[in-house]
Amino acid sequence: MRHSLRKNKTSRLSKVKKIVHNSKKKTACVTKFGKKLGYLENVPAYSNCNNSFKSDLNNFISYKNENVFSGMQWQCVEYARRYLITKLGVTFSSVDGAEDVFALKTVESIQDGKKYKFKTYKNNFNCQRSNNMPRVNDVIIWARNNYDTPYGHIAVVLKVEGDKIYIGEQNWSNDAWTRSPPDSYSRILTLKTNNNRCSVIDENYTILGWKRAMVKGGWGGF
Repeated sequence: MRHSLRKNKTSRLSKVKKIVHNSKKKTACVTKFGKKLGYLENVPAYSNCNNSFKSDLNNFISYKNENVFSGMQWQCVEYARRYLITKLGVTFSSVDGAEDVFALKTVESIQDGKKYKFKTYKNNFNCQRSNNMPRVNDVIIWARNNYDTPYGHIAVVLKVEGDKIYIGEQNWSNDAWTRSPPDSYSRILTLKTNNNRCSVIDENYTILGWKRAMVKGGWGGF
């Protein structure tokens, strides 16, 4: 059994090296595939080589003695799903692209399969109530465009300070994150408020809004 596992691991590593080698012929890696870029709350983000690369390798993580699917290494959706699994014990269904997460209605408990509301806050949402503003453990969703983000994008809110939203993500720039925990983050987005309405702003790309897993007892809960 050990020999078989070692052989499978070697085969898997060879596949990654071959894929990354082939991808370099088209577009060079920004950072080495699988390199740890940063982490917060014990959830690391890894390099996907560059933002057009697809590994076609499924990733699984251990959660309370269960082997749980988190997504394709190391896409943006994989990081967001792995974060929610690790922090809130919930997952969301498979999607064709990150933008499609915005349409999902529920998340599911890893432990017992119970469904929880996956609440949607569209940009320009009425945020007169402070709990409608983006907060830690929410996910932010970008729209598809034809060039840079053909599948959209998803990131996790790590911290909010005033009009600054600190996010964690994979497969955006594939550069190392800023600083070290507990101040580690990938980028800062702007929270714009106008007449009690809130929007998360990326100056160069369209953000649809944010989502919240309404899990009792979690930061995203009631």
